[in-house]
Amino acid sequence: MSRHARLLWPDRIATRIALIMVAAMLLTQGLGYLLFLGDRNGWWPQSGLDSVIQRLRGPIELAAQTPPDRRRDVLHAISAFQLDIRDHFDPKASIVQMPPLGRLRDHVLRAMPHLVTEVLLEAERTEPDPGPMPFGFPTPPDQPAILWLRLQDGSWLTVTMPFAELLPPPPFFPWLPWVATFLAIIAISLLAARGISRSLRRLAGGAEQLGLNMNAAPLAVAGPREVRAVTRAFNRMQDRLRRFVADRTQMLAAISHDLRTPLSRLRLRAEALPMGSERDRILADLGLMDRMIAATLTFARDDVAGEKRVMVDLASLVHSVCDEIVDAGGEASYEGPAYLVLEAAPLSLQRAVTNVVENAVKYGACARVSVNETPDSIEIRVRDAGPGIPLAEQERVFDPFYRLDPARSPSAHTAGSMGLGLAIARHVLRAHGGDVTLGNGDTGGLVVRLSLPRLTR
Repeated sequence: MSRHARLLWPDRIATRIALIMVAAMLLTQGLGYLLFLGDRNGWWPQSGLDSVIQRLRGPIELAAQTPPDRRRDVLHAISAFQLDIRDHFDPKASIVQMPPLGRLRDHVLRAMPHLVTEVLLEAERTEPDPGPMPFGFPTPPDQPAILWLRLQDGSWLTVTMPFAELLPPPPFFPWLPWVATFLAIIAISLLAARGISRSLRRLAGGAEQLGLNMNAAPLAVAGPREVRAVTRAFNRMQDRLRRFVADRTQMLAAISHDLRTPLSRLRLRAEALPMGSERDRILADLGLMDRMIAATLTFARDDVAGEKRVMVDLASLVHSVCDEIVDAGGEASYEGPAYLVLEAAPLSLQRAVTNVVENAVKYGACARVSVNETPDSIEIRVRDAGPGIPLAEQERVFDPFYRLDPARSPSAHTAGSMGLGLAIARHVLRAHGGDVTLGNGDTGGLVVRLSLPRLTR
């Protein structure tokens, strides 16, 4: 923001809020003053003056059509309108220049040009002049007003009525200024608050995106001073997290490389031993250690956060995983939509689904896979026919390298399972904003639920 712009729009949130409040007060006061002037100066529809014209039209037409010698009797009969006729009119009478009276004169001349040729107005005073009133209104509205109307025959008709009847009512309703003020305050507050909170919403969106993708682009530093400071700190934190993960991966890769060198020497020495059970056990342990090192490195190098997110057909992905299991001799089935698209990291998501389905076949003999969607989420459900997992163990199996008792599936332990399948699956799903949970089926077997947010992130 330029220096000149900051003079108009302060840099601190507290100052902006104070400026918004002052601006709202000034605007509402100005709006109220505008309504007041418009009401007094005829800027709004003159329904009040139109009503006065309608009241005057009948008596004036009747007076104009009545012969002068009978006019006084006719006017006396309609004295409810406070009409009187004068034989002599002093043109030097005080003429009060007041907005309501001026508007009434113009209305009369426009409405009855065939009856009235001239209109003069006078405001009588029944008490001493109190002096000029505010906003250019010298006469209090409770004083009577006199209209002098020259007819076509040259005679004058005098109409006396309360001055208040000449004042137009408020434009629409008496409480309109209050409603307008209230709405103006709401509108100003909402617009200004939206502008101030835009930076906070952007910061919150960046924090949410960081939870899904650590390699997301840094946030733009913008907004009030306090928000800019938080944004810079957030970007520094994101950079430190990326460097921490990269350093951890490099360290584990170095450890893996350094450990494999002595393991290779031990394997060579073990192979030189005489044939026997002791030699076989040593080689088996060395093989297990080598697989554990490889699995650890694979888990540490998992880069789901760095993988590019693209639109993925989840239904096709899950179906292809089941087909691969069947081709490998396992039992797996798919039930769900034929097409279901969401934004995801395809390789990581496929690895997570494969781990869960392979576990179901390995530990539970088969995998019954279904995909269901709701307005908010997508759930992949994998059911097997195994013994299930005790409730106390259902969270522990997500720990890396944790394996259940061999009684659940002895073949899995002899097959070289490292206990990382569910840990990797949960890591991938949580990186997508979802999760992996376990539960035992009502009729037996384990049910694994992989949930993903329905909305594209």
